[in-house]
Amino acid sequence: MASASGLLVPQVSALAGNAFVGLAGVGALALAATIATYTDKIDQVITWTLYPAICRVSDRVDLMFEAFVKTNRLTLMWGIPFGVGIALFADDLVRYGIGREWEPAIGIIQAFGLIAALNHIGFNWSAFYRARGDTRPLAVFGPVVLAAFLVFALPGMIIWGLDGYAVGMALMAMVSLIVRTIYLRRLFRGFRMLPHAARAIAPTVPAVGATLLMRVLVDERSAATAAAEVIVYVAVTVVATLYLERSLLREAFGYLGGRARVTESLHRPHAVKL
Repeated sequence: MASASGLLVPQVSALAGNAFVGLAGVGALALAATIATYTDKIDQVITWTLYPAICRVSDRVDLMFEAFVKTNRLTLMWGIPFGVGIALFADDLVRYGIGREWEPAIGIIQAFGLIAALNHIGFNWSAFYRARGDTRPLAVFGPVVLAAFLVFALPGMIIWGLDGYAVGMALMAMVSLIVRTIYLRRLFRGFRMLPHAARAIAPTVPAVGATLLMRVLVDERSAATAAAEVIVYVAVTVVATLYLERSLLREAFGYLGGRARVTESLHRPHAVKL
């Protein structure tokens, strides 16, 4: 059910796009989706690398909670800044990178970047239900999200084109987040989505502020200006992340350096800080 629902969204988008926004519109959707998928790369590496350790503690909900919080925070260090960065620099990416013929796709690229960042919050929830052998929530989640797509995104495309589709996809992402939150709270009684999301977004806030300040202070737009803004955005994000997540990063580097084993760490009793 989950897989079939997930397959239908891009297929229906392509068919409807060809009918209502034309081949160029389908190309814009495909380009935006391709760029946005890079937000998932770190999540796939971390979640599936740690999946055996998650399975080993599947009978201990408290330890699974700790594993979820830490792995999701690690993936959000990439997913949130990358998705927001896409939205910030989509115009520059088209103008100085892939070519001006893609200018009609700028809006949908920006929207998909923000949607991808939002979708990353709690993104790896399904791995923890799978580890417990409980896949019914996945079978519910998929059709609910598909229904949101059919209610919001598809009519939006038919009536308002790519802009309506972007708004509809944003609403679908909100439905997805709500359903994830319900199931996460059902599995992890102490989980609170708002503090978790706020902590994930926090390092990106000063980076966005610094970038927008540069745009206010510098009138002339050029490739060099855009490159300088990207450097500032990345630098501020890295510094803010190192400061706000220093304890988690030390722990993660300890695993990479062989100073600690994941399963041993999960078996040690210590509080999970959101």
